[in-house]
Amino acid sequence: MPQHNNKCKNVYDRIMRESESYIISCIAYSLYKQNKKELVEETKRNFNRNTLTQKQMDDICNAVARDRNIEIYIYEARNVFNDIYRDISEDILSDINHTFENIIRQQLNEARQNIQNDIEADIDYIKNNILKDIQKKGFWFGVGQNVVAMVIAIIFAFILSISIDFDWKNWINNITSKI
Repeated sequence: MPQHNNKCKNVYDRIMRESESYIISCIAYSLYKQNKKELVEETKRNFNRNTLTQKQMDDICNAVARDRNIEIYIYEARNVFNDIYRDISEDILSDINHTFENIIRQQLNEARQNIQNDIEADIDYIKNNILKDIQKKGFWFGVGQNVVAMVIAIIFAFILSISIDFDWKNWINNITSKI
């Protein structure tokens, strides 16, 4: 099996030196290895061989390990990392939003249930304490109250009419003249 040339042996160190983080370096090195593997497979197909010569391997290493290609691997690694970061961030934000929606929905349901329980308790109090007394007295009690109120109103009107310049002599004369 052909040996790698020195240019291929130093690719990992070069990527580590030129990239700003370990994660970007690992992604860039993976992209380099993938590109190298694809070139090896393509060369094997083109030459219809299972193995490659040392010269073919050196040519592949020189092609994939150029400075410009190292920069491309790092650039693509940044893009891959940013895509992964964005996807993860969107997933996390979506999970947070879903969690908050569930919490708010649960709190609203609890508040609605508490309000409904309070209303039912107030209705029970009104039925059992206030309306119960009214229902016991019944219809005729209400009619009696209205009659008493009417009699009181007539007496009050009569007293008022007396106190407003009422002339007793004319009143008595009116009554006696009709007799």
